[in-house]
Amino acid sequence: MKMRQIGKSGNVLCGTIALTSIAASAFAADAPPLRDWLNHPLATRSVPEHALGLVPTDDATFDTSPRAYLDFVNQFGNDYVYGAFTAGWQRDTRDSVITPNAGGFTRLSGEVAGGDLEYYRLNFQQSYYWRLSRIYTLLARGELGYAHGLGQKPVPFFKGYYAGGPDSVRGFRPFSLGPRDVDGNSTGGTFKVIGATELLFPMPGATAEQSLRLGAFIDFGQVYAADTQVRLGELRYAGGFALQWLSPFGPLRLSIANPINRKDGDQVQRLQFTFGTGF
Repeated sequence: MKMRQIGKSGNVLCGTIALTSIAASAFAADAPPLRDWLNHPLATRSVPEHALGLVPTDDATFDTSPRAYLDFVNQFGNDYVYGAFTAGWQRDTRDSVITPNAGGFTRLSGEVAGGDLEYYRLNFQQSYYWRLSRIYTLLARGELGYAHGLGQKPVPFFKGYYAGGPDSVRGFRPFSLGPRDVDGNSTGGTFKVIGATELLFPMPGATAEQSLRLGAFIDFGQVYAADTQVRLGELRYAGGFALQWLSPFGPLRLSIANPINRKDGDQVQRLQFTFGTGF
């Protein structure tokens, strides 16, 4: 991915985006977006965001691509241009971005697209930290996402939602929750529900070390297909323990989780590791 700066408010992003791992299914997209970013911070912790982009996209599917992907390409082709407008607002009152113990983070965002592809997406994220004592902190977080096609067109498969993995529902294989085809491939959905509660505390014997702490958590979440009823009974739950370390190379997270209400066909991954993401 290459970026060339144009003045103070514009940039051009060029490159090939390989999306094979997003849905754990085979396809790739060549999408060099031309966007004019208009971010206007009003205050230190309250920031509105706006972006307008023209996105030419060339999708490549393969013999191993899920049937839903192939059907979409057969109907709409694999070469299209669409314009997308995104807007968002976020507020951050956490006492620390890396190892927070108090405060919250809120983000609202939306996207509307027209052209060869027509859809809209709405997203909401909320997290809050409560300091229970000198060493214990309680975290609650949640995320909602909704997408819908416009002009009698469906939501593109690469704009669908996926869940499972260390950044959503730990204990399940990344991007494995939600709708699947007859071959067991994840096809994404149009409505996402994610949530978690976690008790954070320092490593025993190292209470003064702020860069290293443990967590006991319960995650839950699910993704639902378009035109299907949202049933809370289909939510998946998992519980476990996590290690968080702000290493000299960046944040590291290691979690061990076990699904609480595993169903037939669920793909389990109890041990998960991430590097370079915030806590």
